[in-house]
Amino acid sequence: MVLAGCSSPQVERSTPSEPRAIEHVESCPGARATWRGSHEDGNDIYSTLTLTSDGGKPIKIDLEDVPRANWSFSIFSPDCQRVLLLLSRGGPYHVVRLDHLARYAAGEPPELELHGKSDAQTGAGNLRDGAWLSNTEISYAWGCCDPPTVERVVIPEVRATITPRARMLVP
Repeated sequence: MVLAGCSSPQVERSTPSEPRAIEHVESCPGARATWRGSHEDGNDIYSTLTLTSDGGKPIKIDLEDVPRANWSFSIFSPDCQRVLLLLSRGGPYHVVRLDHLARYAAGEPPELELHGKSDAQTGAGNLRDGAWLSNTEISYAWGCCDPPTVERVVIPEVRATITPRARMLVP
């Protein structure tokens, strides 16, 4: 009986890499969304979203409480008229017109607020998967369990009302 010994090349064990800062930017005319975080062990981890508008103070959202699987970078409507913001894991989503972004940052309520429907046993659960389906239609999911409840919301069209007096002023 003959025993043969072999040796394999020495393999270097990889060590976790040092985290490095990362940034992702999306923009529309008059608004800019910047996600900041770090790249650690092969994963991008975003910790903040800062939304700025022309002339307004920045809106900063802490993403630590919002798992990456629950949100997307596609927060601006296709026509760049609105933004969809998930404020925390439990919501709400805020729909804000970009021409009102500076006022929203100063405390004006959003155009629309989206929630889950609370249940006495389970609560509303986490909100997730918010997406623009068109310029005025959004879908999002909520619930504590699978499958989640999926909602589709059409943003009501804002129409100017013309009073009899206003009609007299228009030639």
